[in-house]
Amino acid sequence: MRVTIAASGQGRFGEELQFAEDAHNSVYTPVLLVLDPTASAKLRKLSEEFRDYGGTAYTGDDAWNHLEEKAGDTMAEFLEKYVREPLSQIDENKGHFESLSIDHGEDGSVVVTIGDKNIELR
Repeated sequence: MRVTIAASGQGRFGEELQFAEDAHNSVYTPVLLVLDPTASAKLRKLSEEFRDYGGTAYTGDDAWNHLEEKAGDTMAEFLEKYVREPLSQIDENKGHFESLSIDHGEDGSVVVTIGDKNIELR
């Protein structure tokens, strides 16, 4: 299993392509799970690579459904409540996060700024 975030955007796309072959050569079935449903040329290429090595690729709702199916009732509930819902809320409010900054105050407090609002945590 490998958990990664945007490796293709960090110049390591070759490593991601190599993973499917490595899994296959180690007698494992490569499975790609991409929770973000946004289509791209790199995602298509990566999905094809996993299929070429006898694996499967799930994106967006298909990835969530696969996780929930494999997880069973209890873990599926956990995934929905503590992973999928919070990620969905972040995605829905991403415009607010673009203006997010976190700084340290002179008195050791933490100052969180979102847009024009400041929240001081002590």
